[in-house]
Amino acid sequence: MKKLISLVLSLLLAAACIPAVAEAAPVADAGSILAVDAVAMGLANMSPQVKGGESTERGCIGLQSAAEGDGFADGCLMFPVEVATSGAYEITVRYAAKAKEGQTRCADLIVNEGERIHLPIVGQADWNIYVDAKVTVYLPAGMNTLYLKNVEGFDNSTYKAINVDFLAWTLIAPSADTGRILAVDAVYAHLNDMNPQFKGGESSDRGVLGLQPATRASGAFADARIEFTVVVDTAGTYEITVRYAAKAKAGQTRCCDLIVNDGERVHLPIVGQADWNVYVPATVTVELQQGLNVIRLTNVEGYDNSTFKSINVDYLEWKLVTGE
Repeated sequence: MKKLISLVLSLLLAAACIPAVAEAAPVADAGSILAVDAVAMGLANMSPQVKGGESTERGCIGLQSAAEGDGFADGCLMFPVEVATSGAYEITVRYAAKAKEGQTRCADLIVNEGERIHLPIVGQADWNIYVDAKVTVYLPAGMNTLYLKNVEGFDNSTYKAINVDFLAWTLIAPSADTGRILAVDAVYAHLNDMNPQFKGGESSDRGVLGLQPATRASGAFADARIEFTVVVDTAGTYEITVRYAAKAKAGQTRCCDLIVNDGERVHLPIVGQADWNVYVPATVTVELQQGLNVIRLTNVEGYDNSTFKSINVDYLEWKLVTGE
């Protein structure tokens, strides 16, 4: 009996010495994980920081990398994020970072071992000020690993740590291999008129957008744009349809270019109609990557308002043709 009791006590002692592993948050399309509940690796101080007006009683974690040999470790905080819905998510990192001349406060975000995303870190007056850095990423349904790390080529003489309070996520748009986005729900800039157009038989009671570019002070035309963020689950060939209105007029060319993920310009097959009440589709085939894609509608290169004219854009649609 004494040997059995001794064995049980030994097992309990061994279990108590095992380091705690961060618990995954419940499966949800919105949530947050405190930095002190993440998995910390390669940091100069792995203990919670309870100084400088931290926003949680449990403290925050300094993202300063530990010295390692002649350089610095790839210090990180790992957040296990499990979501029920694939799609575009807004990731928020709440942090404190005191501004100091000659130093750059910085942090990178890596989602599922993908590319590094530089967070928009801005130094503040002191360590008592907590602010949010936000980026948009694609998360597939299920478990995801989100790493906060120092930048590549970290050099402590210029790059400095931030104190991380928590990481939060919120679903913005579910991913789908077929869908539609109204022009008025897209992100648009440099249009001659930034307001929805409620004239000419628009097909949506919320209006359409005129792609006429604004005139710059120099007299040149701005690069007018309507940007649609399209989130898909399947990489492959997609049919993109732009529904538009464009009145035909002698000596004028109604035109629009489409650019996917900053790639090549594709001229849409725009055809002028009898009046502005007629809406028709322009369809092209493009390649989309899994996750986030930015599809931009813009004026043609070398735009000249004496010959080139705008179209009114109602919506953009996408449909998977062939998946990879």
